[in-house]
Amino acid sequence: MKKLITVLCQLLVGGTFLFSGLVKAIDPVGTSLKLGEYLQHFGLVGMADLSAALAWVLALSEFALGLLFFFGQHRKMSLWLGLLIMLFFTPLTLYLALYNPVDDCGCFGDAWVLTNWQTFAKNVVLLLAIVWMLFNRKRIAQWLVEEWFAFYFYAAMIVVAGLCLIGTRRLPYIDFRPYRPGVSMRQLAFGSRAPSASETLYYVIYEKDGVRREFLLDSIPDESAGWEFVDTRIVEPQQSQPAGKTQSLVLFDAEQREVTAEVLGDTGYVFLLLSPDLLTADEHDLDCIDNLYEYAMQEGYAFYCITLNDPAAVGHWRYRTGAEYPMLFADQQEIETMIRSNPGFMLLHDGVILWKSQLSGIDVPVLTSAKLSEQSYGQIQPIHRKKRVFWIIVWLIAPLFLYLPLQFIYKLIKNKNRKMRKKIVAGNWKMNTTLQEGVALAEGLKAALAGKKVNCDVVVCTPFISVASVVKAVEGSVIGVGAEDCSEHEKGAFTGEVAANMVASTGAKYVILGHSERRQYHGENNAILVNKLNQALANGLTPIFCVGEVKEERENGTFKQVIEGQMEALYTLSAEDFAKVVVAYEPVWAIGTGLTATSEQAQEVHAFIRASIAKKYNAAIADNTSILYGGSCKGSNAPELFAQPDIDGGLIGGAALKVDTFMPIIEAWK
Repeated sequence: MKKLITVLCQLLVGGTFLFSGLVKAIDPVGTSLKLGEYLQHFGLVGMADLSAALAWVLALSEFALGLLFFFGQHRKMSLWLGLLIMLFFTPLTLYLALYNPVDDCGCFGDAWVLTNWQTFAKNVVLLLAIVWMLFNRKRIAQWLVEEWFAFYFYAAMIVVAGLCLIGTRRLPYIDFRPYRPGVSMRQLAFGSRAPSASETLYYVIYEKDGVRREFLLDSIPDESAGWEFVDTRIVEPQQSQPAGKTQSLVLFDAEQREVTAEVLGDTGYVFLLLSPDLLTADEHDLDCIDNLYEYAMQEGYAFYCITLNDPAAVGHWRYRTGAEYPMLFADQQEIETMIRSNPGFMLLHDGVILWKSQLSGIDVPVLTSAKLSEQSYGQIQPIHRKKRVFWIIVWLIAPLFLYLPLQFIYKLIKNKNRKMRKKIVAGNWKMNTTLQEGVALAEGLKAALAGKKVNCDVVVCTPFISVASVVKAVEGSVIGVGAEDCSEHEKGAFTGEVAANMVASTGAKYVILGHSERRQYHGENNAILVNKLNQALANGLTPIFCVGEVKEERENGTFKQVIEGQMEALYTLSAEDFAKVVVAYEPVWAIGTGLTATSEQAQEVHAFIRASIAKKYNAAIADNTSILYGGSCKGSNAPELFAQPDIDGGLIGGAALKVDTFMPIIEAWK
């Protein structure tokens, strides 16, 4: 039951964050406008210039967090981050619900408008769901393996960033607002009731945040939301406009006469140049506006600029552009609802919106080449929301199915590169075998390999007393010989130590460095290992450098950080010297315990190590580095392990002490 509740919470929280981030990405300009309202209310007007960037950050971060929640990835980080976010937003939305400084929170943009109390309730549910998941973290379902999720995560984020870019530079890919092509502006403004010649209308003027708006008596705003009464206005029958407005669009001319019905009642074509603020309007391609205005005058079409009633801004615009077209004034918020670009164009015919566009989206030479009634620009150009929703879903789902074929191609490339890498099976005898036993084991292995096709390099690393004798015993065979360690010092009064040049003098070609038992029992750290690496390479030895995590580090999820920390000793080498090194991954918890990492676990870490090498040096060096697996590898599991694209062989312990257990591992390379 707990598992089911946890998964439901996971889907609820993940789905909510995904939807919230997605709708913000579709309309980033709308998000920035809503953020501007918040900044203004809390006295942070100085940050208004950052609202556009903050809209991007908010959209992308919400969507990214939604992906982590939904697919159960990086549980600890995502849960704590989600908890911090909800601990911030839940009290904030309670404040909004109590004092209503902003009409709606904008959490789902215009796609789904919630009241402030509904938003607070939603946040309480999300907060409780995240707390539940924190206490049941291990029950969270992980729908994709980490590699697959990483591919999908970045692909989906590219799609969402693309939607942000479209919404910023053009118009929202999906228009959630009422002013859409095919919609009657007349219907939006006045509803379905016809005008009454004898009706007197009473308007009440209210002000909020420095902005004045008019309302009919049946739609007076709530003063608790910050609206303050200013004045009243009576419209006599001969001026009257139809009541029952569904939108608050009211247009005034320069003499402060309401001309809404006059403009929207025009049965011909009407060009509307829309700018919520002429002071910040983009002044590029101003010639296009002039050309459209001249075309409209030539063909007898009405042309208006609808903007904020700001005489200074209008004067500045006329001075900069030489604009001769009439100016009409409306509420800034309503203009921003009509168009997201500044400036933007809208074309009406008989009050119906035919299309709307940012200035750069209009092919002015084509539009002005013929009468509107004779071309596509004079027809309704609807935005099919269902079709666009469908394509967004396709773009977001497609990467899930692209992964498998791309992974197949990737494996083909990896296998091609893998053929270039040395395949190695190395035996580590540790503190086993006397001199005579070691020589006998080496001779037995030589005899077993004689006359056989060997598809990998075979190496035996022996105790110091056996190195020289084993070199002689395997002479003339495919077997290479190495030592199990060497000193960090070149020479001197270091009783019991064996220098790298001493190892090399026996004819040995390899040396194991950084083995987990040396790290654990002899306190070897990166500083010591750097010196050992330099000594080994200076004397022509090939280091087999070991990295790996203990059981606790595997269980608490820090094993990758541990391994990368151990790799830092190797990363002190030049690219040329690093290319001479063999890396061995040995999960300490699987050495001599009978436990074995699954082939998937081993591959994951090997791929991580190779990616780390590529990040430090380059992809070519990473692809040419042999990485061995060293955790209870046996003849029974060697074929499965060696089939993994990033596993290039094994560093074998106990199974290397007998010829009949070592040979099946060597023969696993077909």
